[in-house]
Amino acid sequence: MCAAMHRLAVIGGGSAGCQAALYGAKAGLEVTIYEKEALGGTCLHTGCMPTKALLHAGGTVDWAAYAQQLKTKLLLLERGLAGQLRRAGVSVCRQEVTLDRLPEADTVLLALGEPGNPLPQVPGKQIFDHRTVLELPRLPGELAIVGGGVSGLEYAQLFAALGVSVTVYEQAERILPDFPEELALRLMEICQQEGIAFVCGAPVELDQLPQSSILWAAGRGPWQSEAIEALARAGIQADCRGIAADASWRTSLPHVYAVGDCTGRTHTAYEAAQAARAAVDAMLGRPPAPVGAPVRVVCGWYDLVCLGCSQGLQATARMDRSGYALLRDRMDGMVRLSCDPADGTLTGAQLLYPGAAEAGALLAAAVNARMPVQTLTQTLFFHPAYAETIQEAAVELHDLFRKQANGAGV
Repeated sequence: MCAAMHRLAVIGGGSAGCQAALYGAKAGLEVTIYEKEALGGTCLHTGCMPTKALLHAGGTVDWAAYAQQLKTKLLLLERGLAGQLRRAGVSVCRQEVTLDRLPEADTVLLALGEPGNPLPQVPGKQIFDHRTVLELPRLPGELAIVGGGVSGLEYAQLFAALGVSVTVYEQAERILPDFPEELALRLMEICQQEGIAFVCGAPVELDQLPQSSILWAAGRGPWQSEAIEALARAGIQADCRGIAADASWRTSLPHVYAVGDCTGRTHTAYEAAQAARAAVDAMLGRPPAPVGAPVRVVCGWYDLVCLGCSQGLQATARMDRSGYALLRDRMDGMVRLSCDPADGTLTGAQLLYPGAAEAGALLAAAVNARMPVQTLTQTLFFHPAYAETIQEAAVELHDLFRKQANGAGV
């Protein structure tokens, strides 16, 4: 640890801020975390935690009662997080910190979250987002979702499962433009089978939409000039995309670091938490950990997971050959694995089946460790399970690798 640094001030109590505080306290730092609102941030209160719960609530939910029960559970989780911080020796300061007057500390970590821009206002339309969705007194009969990215697709499946007629509007030519086209279109077909409609490839005019209830899921807006100017007064470079930070998450002010949504470089809670740990390591003078394979996930009836790269040898196993998928009426999924043609080690994976997100982290670890595909062929997979299809793809991929290594071609 750097001898001159022992006090760490963390601004923001979301996924990135809390992870940095706990990680820093474990390393022996004197940590204070500043959060004016609820600990846990977007992820816990209005983001991935409540949406994942609602995804699996089913279509027989009393919306008002369930939403209240969910908020009660989220409050319990926040209290548990506060207790975890307290037991770790982290001081929690419930106050707002102005960006041009940062607290005195040897090192400051900014984990400010998303910009929190106001929603569009259109006469005759009720527009809400993840911050206000749990406040709806009742479910709408019809819902327009603006944005066909990860959040839009998850909310579409959530509300469709609750019996709402959902239409997704995406101005790009297709949904999930950052995902492989084949998998994105397959997921769209699955959603269409469940009654979700899609309108892609045209500008979205909110006042022209036939639905009166609109969920805004078109991504985070830009940082406003007031925040940028306040950061500049503190000596911290930022623009409409967020706070500028280098590979070690250090800002233009040497003792100030920034991670999470406020940098515009991470878009998920798990990416933000990983960045927070990396920033604390940089503060402590520790060597940087190897950068893991990128992981992108859409959760729903079928989870879509894409990790690593898709170059090299590939093999695909489709779920329509799975007896378990047949019994569960979920045969539209697939698994695709990639390996390095030179040594047969895993380089990437694409999964589309119910619950695939649970296996994604383990496959990411295998990719990061350069695990030989042959190891997956010899791994015991629980039976019956969707994940058995991973082994089926691994067997086929290893066979391709052996044929190539023996000069038989593929």
